[in-house]
Amino acid sequence: MLKGSPDCTFQMVRAKSLQTGSPKLASEIDALLLDLHFPDSSELSGVSKVLSQFNSLPIIALIPQGMETLGKQALDAGAAEYLVKDTLSPELLQRALRYAIERKRAESAARQCEERFHDLFENAKDILFTLDLEGRITSLNKSAEEVMGWSKSEALQRNIKSLVAPEHFGLCSQMMRRILNEEPLQHFEISMLRKDGRRALLEASARLIRSNGKKEGVQGIARDVTERRQLENMVRQSQKMEAIGRLSGGLAHDFNNLLCVISGHAEMLSERLEPASTALKSVNQIKKATDSAASLTRQLLAFGRKQVFHPQTLDLNAIVVESEKLPTIDWRAYRIFHSLGSDSRKGACRSRPNRAGPCQPDS
Repeated sequence: MLKGSPDCTFQMVRAKSLQTGSPKLASEIDALLLDLHFPDSSELSGVSKVLSQFNSLPIIALIPQGMETLGKQALDAGAAEYLVKDTLSPELLQRALRYAIERKRAESAARQCEERFHDLFENAKDILFTLDLEGRITSLNKSAEEVMGWSKSEALQRNIKSLVAPEHFGLCSQMMRRILNEEPLQHFEISMLRKDGRRALLEASARLIRSNGKKEGVQGIARDVTERRQLENMVRQSQKMEAIGRLSGGLAHDFNNLLCVISGHAEMLSERLEPASTALKSVNQIKKATDSAASLTRQLLAFGRKQVFHPQTLDLNAIVVESEKLPTIDWRAYRIFHSLGSDSRKGACRSRPNRAGPCQPDS
């Protein structure tokens, strides 16, 4: 019947029975014409058997006239269509075959598209999720599981608000309201609670999903920016420290110039005083304090120039004794108790000199 058609584009492969023709179905067969004679279980079970192995193969059942019940049984078994052999024309057969084949190809293309979408959804590096109108999670991908620590089975049907950090609960409610009202929405950052209790800062964006004009849910995408924000804070802190270093370096330079004047005059004054003069002791303390201040300014200059500090071993006993000699401190306002060991090694520590210097007592 197909060979007699002038525009026939079909290639037929014939088999005496379904059993003998089954191996040929593994090749590129677009459709199966199955000739049914009796409504017995063996022929109808053959339809189910073929579809179990080749679920995308369209089957057209050919039945005798007056046995429409057999055709309906074939449809129930999974056949795409049934045709009556006695009233069948070449045009009708070709039309039925083309429709069945085109529908098969359309269904195959739809399945492939769905598989590609599912693969893209699951393997995306960003977090992808959907919510219903009440905020319950209806789907999420692997990235969401990895970032949040919740498995898909644990997260599904949970309300998104239960995963939001307490300080951002109000923000979450506000964003959901704006999304449902279809207000313009930019990216926003929200803190979420991981399963282990730690916080994850997410940069998120979401939109309303409609189906047949009705609001159906919310579709969103998010990215974990916790580490990025931490690095940005570290950079800002480093920039602040750099600015402080430049400022302290400039102040230390000017202060060092003043110390040079003080030190020079103290040196000249000590040369003019007699060794037995009571003022010489005060001048010597001025010189010691000036030296300590100069050491401090060198450290500030080194900090401003990002130089490396070298700890030194200091004798804390000597530092305590020197601190008591400072003339600028009224020690009568303090009650100092100390017990100095005889072994200087036990009273030693490693520090930057002026961190424990006599000019920096902590009251």
